[in-house]
This record gives sequence, C-alpha cells and structure tokens, in this order.
Amino acid sequence: MQLSDEKLAYGVKPLAHAVGLSAATIWEALKNKELKSFKVGSRRLIAKKDVLEWLETHRKESGDSHE
Repeated sequence: MQLSDEKLAYGVKPLAHAVGLSAATIWEALKNKELKSFKVGSRRLIAKKDVLEWLETHRKESGDSHE
C-alpha cells in the first residue's frame, strides 16, 4: 500500500488505487459507516488517519499479527 505522505485526504478512486481495493469496496465501507468521510463542496474525501484506522481494524479482525 502506498499512501502519500503529502496527502491528508483522498477521493474514493485514488484511495481505492492506493490501497489496492475497488472503488465499490470503498463505497460499501462508507455506506456501512465502517470508514469515515466528509464532503468539501461536491467531493467526498476520506482523511488519511481514518484510512489507516480502518485498515488496522481489518488487519486485527483478520487475525494477521504481522507488523
């Protein structure tokens, strides 16, 4: 996974690309309120810190103990 150190937030498609998931998976997580987001104008953005928390939650749920 390659989240940019420069970006503080991502749109759905760039985030999907960065984490290797489909945009549909990201939208589903947003719909289910598993992943937090906010709007600026008409753009839906996801804060980098929220992405990292969401991924960590999934890592723990999967039982993956590798750091």
